[in-house]
Amino acid sequence: MKSLYLIMLSALAALLIVSCSTSDNDDKITASLFVENKLIAECDSAVNAYMAEHGEDYDFAQVAAIIDSYAAKDPNSTSLMRYIQDNYFGFDKSDELTKLYKSRYEADSNSAMLSYLYGRIISGREEQLRLFRRATDLDSNYYWGWYALGVTVIDEPFSDTTESIESLRKAIAIDNSQPAPFRQIGSIVEARGQYDKALTFYNLLTQTEPDNMRSLSPKISLLKKMGRFEDAESCLIAFAEKYPDDYSLENEYAELYLDQDRFQDAIPHLTRMTDLASNPNTAFHKLMVTFCKMKQPDLAYSVLQEAMSKGFDDYRLVLHDPQLDQLRAFDGFAEMRTSIEATQDSIRNATEAERKKDREERRKTLAEEMINRPAPDFTLTDLHGNSVNLSELRGNVVVLDFWATWCGPCRLTMPLLQTFHDARHNDMKYYAVNVWQADTSLVRPFLSKYGYSFNNLFGSAETASDFGVKGIPTLFAVGRDGNIRYEHSGYRPDMDEILSWLLNDLTK
Repeated sequence: MKSLYLIMLSALAALLIVSCSTSDNDDKITASLFVENKLIAECDSAVNAYMAEHGEDYDFAQVAAIIDSYAAKDPNSTSLMRYIQDNYFGFDKSDELTKLYKSRYEADSNSAMLSYLYGRIISGREEQLRLFRRATDLDSNYYWGWYALGVTVIDEPFSDTTESIESLRKAIAIDNSQPAPFRQIGSIVEARGQYDKALTFYNLLTQTEPDNMRSLSPKISLLKKMGRFEDAESCLIAFAEKYPDDYSLENEYAELYLDQDRFQDAIPHLTRMTDLASNPNTAFHKLMVTFCKMKQPDLAYSVLQEAMSKGFDDYRLVLHDPQLDQLRAFDGFAEMRTSIEATQDSIRNATEAERKKDREERRKTLAEEMINRPAPDFTLTDLHGNSVNLSELRGNVVVLDFWATWCGPCRLTMPLLQTFHDARHNDMKYYAVNVWQADTSLVRPFLSKYGYSFNNLFGSAETASDFGVKGIPTLFAVGRDGNIRYEHSGYRPDMDEILSWLLNDLTK
């Protein structure tokens, strides 16, 4: 009997050990300090110096020569190659890059690095996933293969959070200095409501980049979600003691206080943001909104005056944001509105004068850029919950702009698209297609804030992939026959005029 008791006790102990090792598995994960390949910073500095000297007259062949010279110094560094690929995308050279890496991969398809690097620049999630799995099969100790697998299987149409976490854990086991896997796992378990586990990974994330507010922000956000505002404030105080004069730090402080309606506490940090920002438009806007919430439109008006004197030019925001209704109702604003509208007229006149110089050449180039291929069909939902089917719009010219609220070039493009929409909305169907948006609840207030009245559809990663979208904004003009006749990726300052020409041609 005693021996049976001992056996049972041993079994129970073993069970407890297994149970503890499973539940405490996250406690065994460690993180180390991230150190970026110094060649990335050197290359970035060299490219920026060239661009500062040449501006819009730059020659991409010379930029490529600079980039390639650094690539040759460390050809086996995946992080350096990633940076170089991103530069090509930044200069709208994605087609050339895809051809280059396709040829490299086909020449050495047994290279885990080339499987990954080719996979990350192509469209089509299925093919990407195949290449990332191949990278891990070729080299089970290749960090980037496991990382790419982890961040791909979680996206549509796969949505496999379990495999994502498993792959990201393997990536961490290989290189625990990379911030991204900790951030990704943290966000997955946070979405599951496992806040304590998420905090574990966010704490590890801060260890990889202790001097980077971007790595502290997820923890601050989660602490606020948990109602632990004092803990969040303590984290910010500790960060500020070591790394003051940080715009992102001041922004986190301001948001922390604004979330608690502690407007008076937020104001010094918002003011500090206007001093620290290279482009203080956002900071000035937040400060004006805060004074309006405090029912002090006179102070909001004073902020606007200061902002205008320092180059504030986000006029749509001032004229349309519902949060600034009190400011627009303020007695002195009528004069400011007149000044803003005069400035807008002046900008339009200057733009028109500049466009006249090369209008004929641009018109000719557009004719050469016309294409003709079938548009993939979709059924997407608009802001009001209505379904829109692309194939049912045949007989109309349809303009589609793929975008996201976080995308800077998208924000630059949208005023031009609103101008085009205002002038020609009766002649075509226009839809902004929101993709790659983690939080779609941000879309409606964003459009309202800037006074954008065009239709918006909620797309997905699969929608973007079907259209071959590799970056945003990407715009398509679809003819009455359902074929794509024009495609453009990136910001283009004359897009409203280009679209007007296209519409004239496609409705003849």
